[in-house]
Amino acid sequence: MNSVALTIGLLILSLFSSMTARADCSNVSDVPTSATGLWLWSRVNSNDGTTLVTYFEMLQDGERVDGHVEYSWGGAPHIEGRMQGNCLSFRLEGDLGTLYTGVIDGTKMSVTVHGPKETSQMELVRLPLGSPKYGSPATLPELSSVASNELASTPPMGWNAWNHFHDYLDDKTVREIVQSMISSGMRDAGYVYVNIDDEWSGERDITGQIQSNRNFPDMKRLAEYVHSNGMKIGLYSSPGPQTCEGHLGSLGHESADALVYASWGIDYLKYDWCSAAFVYSDSDMRQVYQRMGTALRNAGRPIVYSLCQYGKEDVWKWGGLVGGNLWRTTPDIQDKWSSVQSIWDAQKSILRFNKPGGWNDPDMLEVGNGGMSEDEYRAHFTLWAFLAAPLIAGNDPRTMSKSALDILTNKDVIAIDQDSLVSAPQELGRSKGLEVWLRELSNNEIAILLVNFDDVHERAELVWDSPRFNARDLWRHEAVTIDKNYDVELVPHTVKLLRMSRSIGVPRVVFQKAGK
Repeated sequence: MNSVALTIGLLILSLFSSMTARADCSNVSDVPTSATGLWLWSRVNSNDGTTLVTYFEMLQDGERVDGHVEYSWGGAPHIEGRMQGNCLSFRLEGDLGTLYTGVIDGTKMSVTVHGPKETSQMELVRLPLGSPKYGSPATLPELSSVASNELASTPPMGWNAWNHFHDYLDDKTVREIVQSMISSGMRDAGYVYVNIDDEWSGERDITGQIQSNRNFPDMKRLAEYVHSNGMKIGLYSSPGPQTCEGHLGSLGHESADALVYASWGIDYLKYDWCSAAFVYSDSDMRQVYQRMGTALRNAGRPIVYSLCQYGKEDVWKWGGLVGGNLWRTTPDIQDKWSSVQSIWDAQKSILRFNKPGGWNDPDMLEVGNGGMSEDEYRAHFTLWAFLAAPLIAGNDPRTMSKSALDILTNKDVIAIDQDSLVSAPQELGRSKGLEVWLRELSNNEIAILLVNFDDVHERAELVWDSPRFNARDLWRHEAVTIDKNYDVELVPHTVKLLRMSRSIGVPRVVFQKAGK
C-alpha cells in the first residue's frame, strides 16, 4: 500500500470512528466531564467465582484522551480517545476493529464494547485520586544465595494444564488426568508431576491466607489423591498481585503462601512474572524470585521451584542462586512449527548453563494438541529431550491419540533427556535448514541428532574413520549397522536420532544434494 492510499485509509477510519462515537453519544449530556483518572473494571469469573480486575488509566487534554490499559498478564496497550460532553470514545492499540464508547456519570462509566462480531458491556469505577493500583512492592532482600533443595537431579517430567485447558480446570478433571496418565503408561514412563496452572486460586480469608476457588474445594485432599496414585502435584502463582489470568498472586504474601502450599502437600510451584511488571522493574527480578525461593526453602517441605519469566535478565545465570530448579528461557510456546524452531534457536547460546538441579526450560510440550503434524511433534519432542529440557506434557491425556502417546512415552528418547551426564550438545554442522548435533552421554556413549527445519528435503552423510559398527535408531527402535559412513535424507520438519559408543569417534558431516 502506498503512502497516499494509507493516508486515505486512516482518514476514512478516523471519520468512521468519529461518526460512530457521535451516534453513540447523541443522547447524552453536553456538559463537559473529565475522563482523567484511574478506572477499575471488576467482574466475577463465571468459571470459578473469583473476582478479576483490569485497570484503565486515562489523561484528558481538551477533547483528546490518552492512557493505557493494564492487563494482569503484563500487557499495557495504549488508549487513544476523544471526549464529547460526558461521552468518551476510544480504541486500543493493536485492536482497531473494536470501538469503546463510555458514558461518564460521576465516578462511574458505562462502556459499550463494539466488537467485530458482537457488542458487550463493561462498568468502570473511578478510583479516588492517589489510589494504589496494586499495593506496595514487597521489601526485597539483599542479594544472596538460597540453599539448594536437592531436587530435580534430572529434568522434571510431568503434565501441565495450560497448553490445552488454559484458564478452566477443576478437581474432577485433575483426577481424571491422573488416572489417564496411569492407564496410558505416562506415569511409568516418568511423568510424575501433575501441575495445575492459572486456574485454581480464589480469595484470601480474613487472616490473609490464600484459598482455592470453587473448582477446587479441597486442595489438600486433591494432593492426597495424587500422592496415593504415586504422583506429585504442582500449583501456579505470581510475584505480582495477580496471575496472568487475573487471579490472586503472592505479592506481600510469599512466606504465608509457601506455608499453605506445604500444608496442602504441594510438590512443585510455577512462579510467573505477569503483573509483577507493574510493581517491580525487571532489574528487581532476581531479588523478587529470591524472596519466594527463601519462603519455599523455609516452608518445611521439598517443593520444586519453576521460574517463569520468559528468559528476561539472563535468568540462566542466577536462577539456581534463588533456589530455582528450572527457569523459562523464552516467551510462551505456540502449537506450531515456527515456534518450536524459534525456541530451539534461542537455546543454542545458553546450553552450558544446564546442570543437575537447575535446568533451562524452553516451555511445555505441545505434543497432541493438534497444531502440528505427527512428524513435527516427533521432532519437537526429540529436540527438547536432546536439550535435557524438562518434559512437561501439555495435552489432554484422556483423549490423546496413539501417535501422541507413542511420542511422549518413547523410552529411548526419554533416556537421552534423563541421562545423568549433563553435557552441552555440540553442533557438528549445518547447511540450509539441516542441522547435525552431538551430545555426550553416560556409559561412554553419544547421541547424534539430525533435524531438518527446511520445507524441502535435505541430505547429509556422516563419515567415520572407524570400521563397521552398530548404532541404535531411537525412533525406529532398531539397530543400525554403519560401515564408516551413514547417508541420511530427511523430509521437511523431521529428525533422526542415533545412539552409539563414544569410542568410534566423532563423524565428519558432508552435506549433499537431496535425491542424489
